[in-house]
Amino acid sequence: MPYGSREKAYKNADSLSYLTAEQALADYAVFITDLKRNLSAEASPVVLFGGSYGGMLAAWMRLKYPHIAIGALASSAPILQFEDIVPTATFYDIVSNDFKRESISCFDAIKKSWEEIEVEGKKENGLLHLTKRFHMCQSLNSTEDLSDWLESAYSYLAMVDYPYPSSFLMPLPASPIKEVCRKIDSFPKGTSILERIFAGVSIYYNYTGTVDCFDLADDPHGMSGWDWQACTEMVMPMSSSRNNSMFPTYDFDYASYQEQCVKEFGIMPRPRWITTEFGGHNMRTSLKMFGSNIIFSNGLLDPWSGGGVLQNLSETIVALVTKEGAHHIDLRASTDDDPDWLVEQRKSETKLIKGWIDNYYQEKIGPLKWNTTVANYAKDYSQQRSEDCVLVHSQGPDYGENLYLGTGLGQGVLDAAAAVKGWVGEIDSYDYNSNTCDNDFLSSMKADIVVWRNVYSGDTINPVPI
Repeated sequence: MPYGSREKAYKNADSLSYLTAEQALADYAVFITDLKRNLSAEASPVVLFGGSYGGMLAAWMRLKYPHIAIGALASSAPILQFEDIVPTATFYDIVSNDFKRESISCFDAIKKSWEEIEVEGKKENGLLHLTKRFHMCQSLNSTEDLSDWLESAYSYLAMVDYPYPSSFLMPLPASPIKEVCRKIDSFPKGTSILERIFAGVSIYYNYTGTVDCFDLADDPHGMSGWDWQACTEMVMPMSSSRNNSMFPTYDFDYASYQEQCVKEFGIMPRPRWITTEFGGHNMRTSLKMFGSNIIFSNGLLDPWSGGGVLQNLSETIVALVTKEGAHHIDLRASTDDDPDWLVEQRKSETKLIKGWIDNYYQEKIGPLKWNTTVANYAKDYSQQRSEDCVLVHSQGPDYGENLYLGTGLGQGVLDAAAAVKGWVGEIDSYDYNSNTCDNDFLSSMKADIVVWRNVYSGDTINPVPI
């Protein structure tokens, strides 16, 4: 953590001013470069992985620092959620559709609840009644505070609508939106909407049943850093449509947005900076023309997918889209409950990344060229060994060799293919973690593999008959 602690790092605008996307990318570039140098791994390829904001950073870093990383997996990365590149109502429309697909009556109850809250809040002691109804730790100051709390729950539920239990944001059951709607729909006819809403939202905020009251000032998701970025560079305009959304209808009001940022942090937002720094309305064209080796993975249940790349842009800018996927589910730990489509998605990602790495090594090695000097050296030494068939190395100053003994009988076939197969097969007895072989006979195996991975010119195989 910069400055040694979260408290100091988030203390004021002076320290928070370093919390930017471009600073994060520069930090990663320095870190990766230094780490590779310290590990004597300068030639090792690096692949970037990130989900959500981290996914945006992964994609942007591949574009900004292509010499640092050979590729990136950007999961649930809403790099198009800026200015008016995508419709501003997209996010809340997707959240609403996630609830509607589970239950229309659940969708309708939530849609009606906002007016119920407003009506109740205007009554005498109405805010006090709402405070008790929703088990708040402190008295509500406005109905807006309650509505924001509910809105956050529904949005997060859409993000983490995983097909198995999880504790990513909150301890939740499998398919949590289904459980929320089941709870809302379970009450008998005549039950008040607000009672049903509280029961439903408790699935998110209190699934364990251990919370006595809810503190609106609490930040259980650690979003204070993101709030700063949203007021500086991550300005993502959002609105709620009248017909498709279950949320109150509203349009994005930049003036109000700016006023809130000035009030909270004393800063003015830069709504066009991200598109200036990383690409804007022509982002798809920029990615297609100048980018390579990026996987954009998105699940269509995730409301952030609306700002993501959902189509292949080139052979190496690939979109993997899953109908039932939620927020960066592919980067979560695998479980026995993973559905088949998720297993297949990860296989596809692995295959693409392996291709990047293979291409990297192929380009690094370059085309082989015949070297007459090396060939003559190998021939001369093989002729020496043809006289005694002793497997000893030449100990030459410039070259080394792999040796293979074959009798021509049974398993000891004597030809070039058998020799290479014998050498490469030794890798099964090598432990990369301990840098050792499992028996003394294979003590030279590491050197053999290094020679063959870095072959560059004129290496020959000369069978010596016995």
